[in-house]
Amino acid sequence: FQKERILEPFISLVSERPLPYLHRTKAQDMKWDIQTVGFHAKDELLETTKESVEKLEKYYSPIIGAEIYLKLQYDDQKENKKVEIKLNIPGEDVFGEDQSDTFEHSLHSAVDKVKRQLVKRKELKRAHRELGVS
Repeated sequence: FQKERILEPFISLVSERPLPYLHRTKAQDMKWDIQTVGFHAKDELLETTKESVEKLEKYYSPIIGAEIYLKLQYDDQKENKKVEIKLNIPGEDVFGEDQSDTFEHSLHSAVDKVKRQLVKRKELKRAHRELGVS
């Protein structure tokens, strides 16, 4: 009972206002999850990865979070470095992946795939807004 009395003013404030739409515009507000599978990544690779994904906010906002997997696959192929990027955005998440002989090339290709999806989604959002469709 005592706990409810203490929280009562805060609960009434929250219930009076409509729930805000989650809108984060800065990349540092993004929830980051970068995982390496099968190897230990150098800080340079992790920083390059983060910087590349942060640049995607120019194409779509808000991006709530980013899940990035850097995988080294042990097989006979030379192209054994795989990058998977999943961006959490309102609605459906966006996903892109690529596999090549270097992580940098795989990262660039995966980011490019995600960028195209974000641009397309932003154009659709703009078209719906112009037509008055919500």
